[in-house]
Amino acid sequence: MSKRILLTGFLIAGLLTSLLFYCALLLVPLPLEKLQAPQAYRFYDRHDELIHVIISDDDFFRLAVDIDHLPPLYVQTLLLQEDQFFYQHPGVNPLAVLRALVANVTSGEVVSGASTITMQLARMLERSDRTVSAKLIEMFRALQLELRFSKAEILEHYLSIAPYGGNLEGLHAATYAYWGKPAAQLSPAQMALLVVLPKSPNRFRPDRNAGIAREQRNALLQKMHSADLIDQPTLARAMDEPVPRQRLSFPSEIPHLAWWLKQQHPQQTDFYTTIDSVVQARAQNIVQQHMGSLHGQGIHNTSVVVLDTATRELRALIGSADYFARQYEGANNGATALRSPGSTFKPFLYGLAIDEGLVAEKTQLADIPFSVAGYSPQNYAKTFRGQVTVREALVDSLNVVTVRLSQQLGIDKLYQLLKQGGISSLDQPAEYYGLPLVLGGAEVSLLELTNLYAALANYGEYQPYQTLRQLGGHVPPATKILSMEASWLVTDMMTDVERPDFPAIWQYSQSLPTVAWKTGTSYGNQDAWSVGYHPEYSIGVWAGNFDGTPAKRLVGAVRRHRYFLIYFNRWCVIR
Repeated sequence: MSKRILLTGFLIAGLLTSLLFYCALLLVPLPLEKLQAPQAYRFYDRHDELIHVIISDDDFFRLAVDIDHLPPLYVQTLLLQEDQFFYQHPGVNPLAVLRALVANVTSGEVVSGASTITMQLARMLERSDRTVSAKLIEMFRALQLELRFSKAEILEHYLSIAPYGGNLEGLHAATYAYWGKPAAQLSPAQMALLVVLPKSPNRFRPDRNAGIAREQRNALLQKMHSADLIDQPTLARAMDEPVPRQRLSFPSEIPHLAWWLKQQHPQQTDFYTTIDSVVQARAQNIVQQHMGSLHGQGIHNTSVVVLDTATRELRALIGSADYFARQYEGANNGATALRSPGSTFKPFLYGLAIDEGLVAEKTQLADIPFSVAGYSPQNYAKTFRGQVTVREALVDSLNVVTVRLSQQLGIDKLYQLLKQGGISSLDQPAEYYGLPLVLGGAEVSLLELTNLYAALANYGEYQPYQTLRQLGGHVPPATKILSMEASWLVTDMMTDVERPDFPAIWQYSQSLPTVAWKTGTSYGNQDAWSVGYHPEYSIGVWAGNFDGTPAKRLVGAVRRHRYFLIYFNRWCVIR
């Protein structure tokens, strides 16, 4: 009887202990703060290529991992090296613990830790000295993690926060820092190096200890061959592959756009942009080619916006000539900064006048002195031409004729069109801007102005520009700001703008694109603009100085804008 009572007591005690332990597993909070550690900000182009990375708010390059996008060989190699029974144990491998205990007792020192991948993740979440008590806590945390997460999630968390040396955390951070490519493109030798690196990230860093890193990598490659993960020829090639001797810079192709999007979406870390890397690189290269001549004329910055004319998706954005040029305030984003647009609103005024029946293409207008309420506009040439046609007035950008027409039309008409066309900087009533509005008497961003011109290219239909890809293919609704007929006539007139890059008979060549252009210069020669469009791209360029310093040769810069834009358009459009 006493033995039965004793056995029953042991059984109850065991059950209670197990129950209490299980409750502790569920109730004791896991230190999961590390899993929610700030991520680096990642920006992808329209083809899902990583094109820019901004370091995390705590100064780490920490990039999350999706296990489904990893090469199977990498996962197999990781489990071979670190935890062959990962899918069988509950977070702790009892056989490995027993084997490690025997080895440590036999050697008289700690030579084996028996840590599973789950236990290693627990140690990453809760750093501590390697003591027996710390190992017991690590096991407890591993059991908790297994109850909370699936095996795939545990692998993802491990590979997302594993240390790879310095301020690199996560497998993707390491692949870009050492080889400049995603994990999906890793070679077997590269996989082996990244599997061994987290075990001792500072000691095994290839950029600091290349010999040790190579030795550790090759040992694992031999192990991979023995486990039939790779064949003999692959092993031979992998053993000869050099280890990286330096860290690479993370992609930084769109600094101005990246920081602007980060400010617009502060809670977001992954940005799937509409940028086309090829168009972006070409735009950047052409800017660099032309900045030398501009610097010599006191013009130190230029900004470029390229939109897909049909979809209004942003294909390229250059915020300044050089983001890192402190002496020219290069970190400023000229594509989103508000500046006076000069004469670039004129085409929309003429389109409105055509829609209202005030003028037609060959209507004669009077270019003679004009004054209203003390305001007397002047043409750039300081002369008057008498009778001119609407086409001549727009092509030659005559100010006096345009202001007179704006008065006849009513200043509210152009104001409302600009508001409907996405010019968000008009935060005052129409009367505040008055007649000078059509000559640049307001401020606008290059991005919004270029998108406004894309509406002309789409027969008067405005749609918001897109910087991020729309999930589900959602297309924003269109707003009609001009009729199809007026848009066509204005476009046709703007194709007559002088083409300084082509000979006088360029119109007769079928191989050259027909492009509609308009230029503008702000009062005081502080801003030069060129905006144009073609069925494929709508392009806007601004040049000037961010500190507002005027440049006497800014008009010449406008002409070079047209050359720049047409050259760029030919490069991108003519295949």
